[in-house]
Amino acid sequence: MSVTQQLGDMNFSVYPITTTAGLLTEAFIVETDSVSQATPFVSAGKLVHQTGYPFSNAIQSFTAASVGGLSGSVIPNGQNAYVPFAGVAQLQANGGNAFTLSLVDNVGGSVGTALGASALAASFGTGDSFGRVDTDLLQPVAPVFYVISNNESLCILENISAPVLGLFEPQSPGTSPPFSTSTIAGTLVEGTSQPAATALQNYSGLITLASGVVSGTEDLSTTGANSSGLAVLGTYALTASGATDGSGTFNLTQTPPPPVFNGAFFIVSPTKAVMITTTNGDTNPVLTILGEQTDDFGVN
Repeated sequence: MSVTQQLGDMNFSVYPITTTAGLLTEAFIVETDSVSQATPFVSAGKLVHQTGYPFSNAIQSFTAASVGGLSGSVIPNGQNAYVPFAGVAQLQANGGNAFTLSLVDNVGGSVGTALGASALAASFGTGDSFGRVDTDLLQPVAPVFYVISNNESLCILENISAPVLGLFEPQSPGTSPPFSTSTIAGTLVEGTSQPAATALQNYSGLITLASGVVSGTEDLSTTGANSSGLAVLGTYALTASGATDGSGTFNLTQTPPPPVFNGAFFIVSPTKAVMITTTNGDTNPVLTILGEQTDDFGVN
C-alpha cells in the first residue's frame, strides 16, 4: 500500500486478518520505508472496517457515552524534551454538537483531573465524508476523532509536539449508570497497552475484583529487573462522580517491590476498564487494559 500525503510519501506492507464476504475488514500494516536522520521513524498499526462511509454528518455517530485510553509522548509547555503521556477519558455526547469530556491524565508524573463539575464542556467542529470530526478543545488536550462506528472512534491529539493516540468505544454495553464497584467484578486479564518507545514499565497478570477488593498476581518488567508472580492486593473505589461517569481509583500493594501502585480508571463494561498509573513519584505513566484485550490499533 502506497500513501501520498503532505508530509511525504509512505509505503506499507499489509497483512490481512479478517475478511467478511470477500471484504477485508481487519489488517495489520507496517511501514517499509527506509529511515534516516531526517525521517527517523516508521509506523505500524491496524486497519479496521468503518461503518458509515461516506458520511453526510459524521457528528451524528456520537449519540451516547464512550470511553477511551490515550498514550504517547508529549513536550510539556516550557520544556524541550518528550515525556510519557497516558490518559483515560469518558466522552459524553449531549445532543447537537455539544459533548463533555471527563479526563484523568498523567504527563511525566504530573497528574491532572477533569471530573464531575470540572469536566471539560466542548463542542464538535466540522465533520467530513471520511468520518473525521474535530473539536474546539485546546487545553489540556486537543482531540480529533475518526469515526469507526456509532460511539466508537480513533482519537489523536493535535496538541503541539504530542504524538498521542487512543481508541474510544461505547461505554457499558448491556448496562447503564449508576455505576458501582459491583459493576465491574470477577477475574480479569490485565496488561499494559502498546509496546513503548521509551523505557517504561510493562506488566501483565490476572486479577480478581470483588466489591472494592483487588487480589491477584502480576509479572513486571522494568529497566531495572524482571519479576514474575508478584502478589497483588488492594482496593478499588469510584470517585465522587463515578456513579455517573464510571471513573475510579486503584490502590494496590505488590510483593516484592515496587510496593505501591496507584491508578485511575474508567469502566468500559462489566468485563473491561481502562486505567493509567498515577503512583506518586512515577514519572513513566502507562496505559493499562483490564479485561477484554481487543488489540485495536495497538492500543489495547
